[in-house]
Amino acid sequence: MPRYHAEFSNAYESVGRARHALVHFARYAGLSGVALQDFETAMGEALANAVEYGGPSFTVSARLTNGVLNVELADGGKGFQGWSETERARPPSGAPRGFGIFLMRALMDRVEYSEGGSRLRLSKTVPFATSECSCDEDCCEA
Repeated sequence: MPRYHAEFSNAYESVGRARHALVHFARYAGLSGVALQDFETAMGEALANAVEYGGPSFTVSARLTNGVLNVELADGGKGFQGWSETERARPPSGAPRGFGIFLMRALMDRVEYSEGGSRLRLSKTVPFATSECSCDEDCCEA
């Protein structure tokens, strides 16, 4: 299965374009139904954060490996300080912010930050995935 990689300008119009491309890739990888809807919602939150907090552009990469769809976003921003386990809790009702990361964690199988929070990796298991990468395809890691 080919991988997806693109760079987008840091503009809110890019959120829709990037989300659409990732959903198309996820559908091709085998996600459907509620799992695809969950994926789309999580991607929208992650991409909106990349635009709001990132640098002049952001990159998006996706690949299916061993039945898991992995998406990486890198935004070149300053990141954020001190993500802790206590922040996994649902934000208080009426809170003006803080639901994006909560939603991503609830809808995806795995959410990981690196590079001080400016790089995000989200993973979702694809039920019954039939296409896997082989070493002679362009989706294999070097």
